[in-house]
Amino acid sequence: MVNWLVGTTDRFKAAVSENGVTNQVSDWANSDSGPEYDRASLLGDPFSAAGIDKLWRGSPLRHETSIRTPLLMLQAESDLRCPPQDNEQLFHRPASPSGGRWSTSSIPTSGTPMRPAVDRTGGSTG
Repeated sequence: MVNWLVGTTDRFKAAVSENGVTNQVSDWANSDSGPEYDRASLLGDPFSAAGIDKLWRGSPLRHETSIRTPLLMLQAESDLRCPPQDNEQLFHRPASPSGGRWSTSSIPTSGTPMRPAVDRTGGSTG
């Protein structure tokens, strides 16, 4: 939701997104729940041009050239629900002509929701 908001409004001074989805088209295939979630949410599917267009219309990546808000993206490396490569599509784009600044932080051995890793003895490693 944060990635969508910063691409469609400039009302925020800064934003932080956690394990976000930026491209509904690629998330459909790469997420462990993509097909089921997209069907239940009526977001579209990649089996027709109309379905792909519907997925793309719901993608924050579609609005990336409009982002002016400084954005910190937190991403769990082991997240299967919102895979890291989805956020990387938004982060690894050409520098914004509008001046939006970007930063990303990858959290090792964490999934959804983000939690510190726990070792086998029960102690926290994070």
